[in-house]
Amino acid sequence: MTLKTLYIYQKERFPVFKHGLLILILSVSTLCFVQILQNNFVFPVLKDIIIVFVIMFIFFLQLRIADEFKDFEEDMKYRAYRPVPRGLVTLKELRNIGIGGFLIQVILILLFNKNVLIIFCLVYLYMLLMTKEFFVPEWLNKHQAVYVFSHMIIMILFHLFIIIYQFGAFPEWKYLPYVCLYLIIGFLNGMCTETGRKIRAPEDEEDGVSTYSKLWGIKNSVLIFVFIQILSFILCMVTAVKTNSLALTGILLGLIVTVTVIKSFEFIKKRKNGGIFEIISGVWILAVYLMLGIIPLIKG
Repeated sequence: MTLKTLYIYQKERFPVFKHGLLILILSVSTLCFVQILQNNFVFPVLKDIIIVFVIMFIFFLQLRIADEFKDFEEDMKYRAYRPVPRGLVTLKELRNIGIGGFLIQVILILLFNKNVLIIFCLVYLYMLLMTKEFFVPEWLNKHQAVYVFSHMIIMILFHLFIIIYQFGAFPEWKYLPYVCLYLIIGFLNGMCTETGRKIRAPEDEEDGVSTYSKLWGIKNSVLIFVFIQILSFILCMVTAVKTNSLALTGILLGLIVTVTVIKSFEFIKKRKNGGIFEIISGVWILAVYLMLGIIPLIKG
């Protein structure tokens, strides 16, 4: 693999800047949220931000690599235009990148925070189960709601990893209610992203490519997307009571929910520009993480 092919691969399958920005915001927000829970309104140490970001970035990259292995046969049959089927990169090269990333994570953890070793192992165990489709691939493919739910649990583990990293141990009982709220919101953010990127206009559907607009119908998939966002909004408002940012959270997130509802009804009626949901989900996640940790900490 050359730098040129690596650049093309990331551009098509894992845009570094786009994903990196969201992963950075997720990482910093979660670190800030833990600080707020402890009534410590000091911005996280730069060293911790860098370490957590690098580890989380590698986690998400490895999810993408795992998907390349999991979807290889289907991609060869239906999506020959993707980098692996067309020969731009090989599964062996991607596997080596994944192994290299794993070694970097282990070194960082052993050098700077051994307290996260258990949750680190749990994350990898769950990712392995995801790659193997929990050893029931055919059943999961027939039950897409269970499929997406089971795969998004990894988001809970990702957020818990950062929380334990910052606390230095599993959170005390007095913090658990808001930690649980934060984990559920993180899960819903994952659901929002997954659902949003798989809602398409009829003319954008591809043979052999599973989308929620195809499986559940346009109206149902859009309503599910809206429901996930509204539920996340409610939980964010509850969390904002603790972070003392209720008004600002209500205004910013409420505005995005309003736009989502308007655009959703437009799409159901016109059935064009399904890509709007991927854009909305990205904006939503960015705003949620800003309001959960970063902005409340800056406000003090």
